[in-house]
Amino acid sequence: MFPQMDSFQKFGKDQMEASTKVMAACSEAMRAMASEWTDYCKRASETSSEAMAKLSQARTPDALVDLNTKVMKQSCEDGVACATRMLELWGNVAREAYKPYEGAFSAATNFAQSMTPKSR
Repeated sequence: MFPQMDSFQKFGKDQMEASTKVMAACSEAMRAMASEWTDYCKRASETSSEAMAKLSQARTPDALVDLNTKVMKQSCEDGVACATRMLELWGNVAREAYKPYEGAFSAATNFAQSMTPKSR
């Protein structure tokens, strides 16, 4: 076979392997995000139920306002914590997706240089 064809086939094979690694990393990250989101939704639902029970037992408007303030503060903190965790997971996806392609640009450059005719 032609030497260029061998290097072209190797380049294609390497890119396919890199794409497979990226898809596996993305799949794993999506599972982690789905799990995180499910946990957050469960906690939010439980917190809401508990808050409604406490609010229904409040006797004065001051107690209602105080309980509502606490519930809202906790809700915001939980939401920010979940969003922060999701951002971390997306950052991990980006890092993992980039890893297999780190050498791709140099490989593509080397391949292109090997394909250009040498001047005499």
